[in-house]
Amino acid sequence: MEKLSENEYLILEVDTEMSIYKYTWKSESKNLTLEQFVLQSTMILETYFTLNTQNVIGNDLNFYFIIVPEVQLQLNKAIVTKLNNTSLKKFAHIYSSDLIIQLASEQLFDENNDKTYQDKYFDNLQDAINWLKL
Repeated sequence: MEKLSENEYLILEVDTEMSIYKYTWKSESKNLTLEQFVLQSTMILETYFTLNTQNVIGNDLNFYFIIVPEVQLQLNKAIVTKLNNTSLKKFAHIYSSDLIIQLASEQLFDENNDKTYQDKYFDNLQDAINWLKL
């Protein structure tokens, strides 16, 4: 993986050979405000659009920002559904062990009823990569 950028909340990487874009949330995500979260999420999406890879890994193992239902709906309309009109084939989600955060994150992506890609949930990076190779 080649690192594209990094800030206090996120690391963005790409593997052009395998057509994988990976974003990794850092534990500092617990300090995000709602506005910062929306900005970071928008940056993830905009970077994806510039790369247009066939696969995405969302590494949320250290994601600690709780997405409330109202925000889930807004993000789904503003961000997640935009993935439907891309070359995305598979989206691997790696989740935090925090059950509340995991459920909120799953609901965000599961609200996208018109998905044009497959997605699957994992508890580790290697299983996610193996699935993307299939």
